[in-house]
Amino acid sequence: MAYVVQRTRADKPVRLCLADNLGRRIDGAWWPYTGALADEFAGVIAVLEDRLGKIVEVSVNWSPLHNPPNLNWRDWRGRAQHIMTVRGCDATANVLIVPSTTNNTLAGMVLRRAAGQPVAPGRGEDAMLQTAEEILTAARRQRPTGKVLD
Repeated sequence: MAYVVQRTRADKPVRLCLADNLGRRIDGAWWPYTGALADEFAGVIAVLEDRLGKIVEVSVNWSPLHNPPNLNWRDWRGRAQHIMTVRGCDATANVLIVPSTTNNTLAGMVLRRAAGQPVAPGRGEDAMLQTAEEILTAARRQRPTGKVLD
C-alpha cells in the first residue's frame, strides 16, 4: 500500500525574491533547498499568493525529463533556464528557478538581481556577479515556453 507523505520544511524559509514591480521577463527567482521541487511548492505558492492574489495557473517551461542547468559550471550557457509563470487573480510573475545545488553566493546574487535589487559583491566576487547577470540575461531571452527570443 502506498502512502502520500507531505514533506515540508517549516523550519526553513522560502528562498524567493520578487520584484516590487511585476511584468518583466523575469520578475524574481526561487532557490529551493533540494531538487524535489514538489516538496517546497506549497510554501512558494503561499508566499506568492500574498503578492499575486489567489493562484489560478502555474506553467513551467520544462518537461519532467529536463534537468536544470548546473549554474556552478559554464555548461549552463547551452541549456535553457527553468522558469515558472505563476498567474494569480491580481498579477502574474515569471520566476526563475535557481537549482538547489548552486553555490550559495552565486544563488544569492541571482535571487537579488532577478528581483531588481542591488548586489554589492565582496572582495573577489566581481566575476560571480558577472555570471549572475549572464544567467539572468539568458533567462530573459527565453519565452516562458523555453524558446529563445530573436
